[in-house]
Amino acid sequence: MERKIKYIDLLKEIPEGLSELEKARWLYLKLGKTMTYDMNVFYLRDELLGKKYNQKVNIRDYESSHLVCKSISEIYIDLLNELGIESELVEVSKDYKFNHVGTKIKFSDGLITFADLTLDLYRIQTGMRTQNFAYTSPGDDYDIISRKELREIDNKLGYTFKGVYLDDFIDFVSGELKNEEKVKRYLLNGKESSSFAQAEIISRKINFLQKHVLPSDLGYVESRNLLLEALGKCLTNEESMYVKQYDLVRNTIDEFNVEFANCIKIDDGNQSIYYIKLPDEEMKQASEDDIEALFENGWKNKQKKKIVNKDEKER
Repeated sequence: MERKIKYIDLLKEIPEGLSELEKARWLYLKLGKTMTYDMNVFYLRDELLGKKYNQKVNIRDYESSHLVCKSISEIYIDLLNELGIESELVEVSKDYKFNHVGTKIKFSDGLITFADLTLDLYRIQTGMRTQNFAYTSPGDDYDIISRKELREIDNKLGYTFKGVYLDDFIDFVSGELKNEEKVKRYLLNGKESSSFAQAEIISRKINFLQKHVLPSDLGYVESRNLLLEALGKCLTNEESMYVKQYDLVRNTIDEFNVEFANCIKIDDGNQSIYYIKLPDEEMKQASEDDIEALFENGWKNKQKKKIVNKDEKER
């Protein structure tokens, strides 16, 4: 959900006694919990796309929390500079119609690292281990910080829960949900899996993840990415073949904004089960009629693939 925030005010919360590296890490995590990625940039006309992508954000004024990679990186840079830490914008790749960018950070002790906050948003918002701060870089001219050292810093900053990241917990849950006896006990009321359709077993796994593992108050991109990562770990290879994800979009009266919804379809060849996550709502199980009603109300399937099986139209 979009919020307005003065980013400069975040620096008032920074703990005392941190090293430059710890300050940069604290700020990376703090911003990651504040921002969401603005998917609208992929649906704007070219003239509006350039305006959105190049929009300059003032860290001393109230600004949106709904941002693209360039403004995310620029805010991080401006705040690092306020802390006396040298940093600059780095082009990583050509993505769609604009360049994807990250941040080069140079510390006073000579350490030079790379950070891509955009790619870590959903991980930070859920307490997962980040993948794009100081140990992933677009070239060979950056220093790498080990996961062990980052975990020690995260423990100090209170980012982990007693030294545990959410993905550590997901890995544990994954082992449970791939164990036939555990699935029988926890999800199937003690009955053999052969008594259930594959789609039903997968659906129960999704319900379990939604209830016990996955936060519900994330932005569209962050929610979708987290769910797909969790499903990738918690479903067997065979089960994964029965699951497809669809991005749904709907135009609004505002030329700068599009609504997004996430649709999951489970189809084992005999039975289809659907899940839908609409804006500002939790993911819920849906019927074919529910999905059809979305299309009748202006929603479109971004992938242009048929979702429901009622007719031959691409929905």
